[in-house]
Amino acid sequence: TVIRTTDGGEHWVTQHQDISYALFGVSFADSLTGLAVGNPPKLLGTTDGGATWDSIPTYFTSMLGVQMHDRQTATRRGITEVARSNDGGKTWRPLPLPAGVVPFRMSFWNARYGVVAPEAGGTLYYTNDSGQTWSAQESGLSLLGGAPYRMYGVSMIDSLRAIVVGPNGAILRFTKTLLSSSVAGENSRQQKHYCYPNPTTGSTVLRLPIAAATIALFDALGKEIGAERWSQQPSGNGEVMVQLKGLPAGSYFLRIRTHNGSHSVPVMLMP
Repeated sequence: TVIRTTDGGEHWVTQHQDISYALFGVSFADSLTGLAVGNPPKLLGTTDGGATWDSIPTYFTSMLGVQMHDRQTATRRGITEVARSNDGGKTWRPLPLPAGVVPFRMSFWNARYGVVAPEAGGTLYYTNDSGQTWSAQESGLSLLGGAPYRMYGVSMIDSLRAIVVGPNGAILRFTKTLLSSSVAGENSRQQKHYCYPNPTTGSTVLRLPIAAATIALFDALGKEIGAERWSQQPSGNGEVMVQLKGLPAGSYFLRIRTHNGSHSVPVMLMP
């Protein structure tokens, strides 16, 4: 069933109803163009704000979620795959997920930047090239009490950050560690920012192969804990000690600001 409101939720009107299938996801590119998906495999499209819906043939065996990026580009999630359409949903091309990854949750900032997540484990898989390659990064859920670490929902808030929700009321802000000088990837070069030991029980050494930086420590919710200016001497080894002793165990991020831009390094503090 598809229902619509035009007065902020005061009143709702049924636009489409069919008891032969259940709809699990809907997304609009603008006020007129949208897609809805469901199971048994069903794909619906509208170009008039949902006043009418047309069935679109599909060969996929499951349709659990969809996200439109513009009128032609959309990404859909099934039980075992994620696929991309560049023609408004008429045809779909599976995206190459990492081996063994089952996409339980999915969110894209736009057609280029997105994340998928398995149901358990606390790991997010991030793409910045429309799903052609993916990199794994810990969301922070694995440091919370209780197991397995289920990811109930994820929503990207820009090209590098996402909000993750999990068990026991957990709400975390994930920040992708970007090892480049440009978010868009243009004219970028690798910057080897990392810290060790990681995880740590008290302190960690941050490696900075640059001359000067402002280093700030944030918790998993994005609250700044402290910041300092660090300048490397000509004979220095590019390392700075970061003290976490006295802080609650959990997920933290070191935000490094240099003349090349801003970079983030995750740090896991264990009990």
